Amino acid sequence: MQPSHPSQPSHADRAAPTSALAPVVPPVLAEVVRSGFVEGRHRGSLVVLGADGAVELALGEVTAPVFPRSSNKPMQAAGVLRAGLDLAGERLALAAASHSGEPFHRDLVRKMLDEYGLDPALLQCPPDLPLDAEERETIPGV
Repeated sequence: MQPSHPSQPSHADRAAPTSALAPVVPPVLAEVVRSGFVEGRHRGSLVVLGADGAVELALGEVTAPVFPRSSNKPMQAAGVLRAGLDLAGERLALAAASHSGEPFHRDLVRKMLDEYGLDPALLQCPPDLPLDAEERETIPGV
């Protein structure tokens, strides 16, 4: 065992952070094992609710705010399907995934909104540029 450098405390001498602002390391929720080796560990928070809404299992900081962004899209699509909206094929793909704002995406969204008499302003989506470099060049002022 190598002696620790005098200006650097050994691992055993290091105290755990005591600051209220110290980051909390989330627990490992899943390990990816390939050929007997751990390839990756995924950390996070998890809460499982029973049918009555009671917490059955909680791991990590389950009351901390989260920003799920695109990971919510499949669940939102499942919700609208359960609510009775008839989505299939490209419409379901558009509802359940991220897209790059290309003309065929925008055209399908406009068509779907028109079919239900909805104003695009109701989407409350912040404006963003298409991911495709060539398509982005077609936007005035870019």
